[in-house]
Amino acid sequence: MKPEQIIADTGAWLALFSRKDQHHREAAFWCAAKPEQVFLVTYLIIAETLVRLRRDGIHKEKVIEAGTIFSSSKGIELQTEQGKATARVEIVSVEQADHQRALEILEKYWDNRSIDYVDCVTVAVAQRLGISHIFSFDSHFDRFPEILQRVPYSGLQLH
Repeated sequence: MKPEQIIADTGAWLALFSRKDQHHREAAFWCAAKPEQVFLVTYLIIAETLVRLRRDGIHKEKVIEAGTIFSSSKGIELQTEQGKATARVEIVSVEQADHQRALEILEKYWDNRSIDYVDCVTVAVAQRLGISHIFSFDSHFDRFPEILQRVPYSGLQLH
């Protein structure tokens, strides 16, 4: 059986890598509950994640560890209240057509300043790959219901 694939946004990675993040517990719990999940990520999201971790004052070793996790096939080891879990990661390429589609999306949503170019590329890649869900805590992805459904939802039960 093919593992379920989901595209993961920068905010989700920040939540997983930083215990101080307001969504850390929910992100770790959700990943632990979905061991069959493969998280797709682009190099744009990796770059944005590492820049934000460093800018947010996360310790150097933790930022380097995050970068190493993205480039390895091990995935992310998570310690949750339910025990250990692994979030598997796969890097996907951004194609020229994705950039073109991203510009179309950016133009359409230009007045919404919370939607940036990386978000638009993420939506375009998900659309090309037929991915219907995004792991994100950013509500601006709710503007794309015909393309992506955002998970986890705030109604997730934490035990």
